[in-house]
Amino acid sequence: MKVLLMVLMVMRDLVKTDLINSTVFRKVVPLMPSHISQCLLEKRSINLNPIRTCGVLCSLKTNCLLFCLKGGTCSLYSAQVSSKWPGFSLAPNERIESYDECYSNWFVNSITPSLAAENISSSSSFLTSARPENIINGFHCRSYYYFCFSTSGGDSDRFWRADLGKPKRVSSIIISTRASYEQFSKVEITLGNSNDYDNIRFDYYEGPSPVGTDISFTPTNPVTGRYLQVQSFKNNYLSMCDIVILG
Repeated sequence: MKVLLMVLMVMRDLVKTDLINSTVFRKVVPLMPSHISQCLLEKRSINLNPIRTCGVLCSLKTNCLLFCLKGGTCSLYSAQVSSKWPGFSLAPNERIESYDECYSNWFVNSITPSLAAENISSSSSFLTSARPENIINGFHCRSYYYFCFSTSGGDSDRFWRADLGKPKRVSSIIISTRASYEQFSKVEITLGNSNDYDNIRFDYYEGPSPVGTDISFTPTNPVTGRYLQVQSFKNNYLSMCDIVILG
């Protein structure tokens, strides 16, 4: 009863503020890999104001990052889907899960949704199904591999780079690691205005190498710069599934 009352109170407030058009949720292409079922939190039947009601339920649900609607069914997921998600095309042993509409939950002051694939300048190498642009336009659900980024291995200099388009103030960066492999340690992030990416250190993460975890990089003071680099100094792969750049 208490939860229902909270939902009704929030819905009352949403009459004046449109949840779906706010910076909290962004509409994404509603074509997902069937693997998304591994990140399902809850399903509910909804008849009244389905988009708004489903959005409220996701806001109240712990770890809910995505909600999708199909007919009168609201599905809540912990999967993180970027605002640049192009929609799913078939991968090996996978089928498409389609919905009427899907909305992804993002940080209010994130710079990441403004990035496009062309902002990803380069990486030292990449696996065919783990391209560098995946971490801004991809899909991240637990151990699923196809929409993360990974170097191909054996690189002497493992890095991922992004051009933010113009100098931007960055206060923190959050990187989601792969859930299936320990491939993230001794990682340095640099940010500045030198287009050869030889810029000052933003922050550094020594380790250990976690799986399926969000790692925060936060300098003592915010840094302003255009050219961002994530580099690993460990003789191993560099793998990342998502990056959130906070202004």
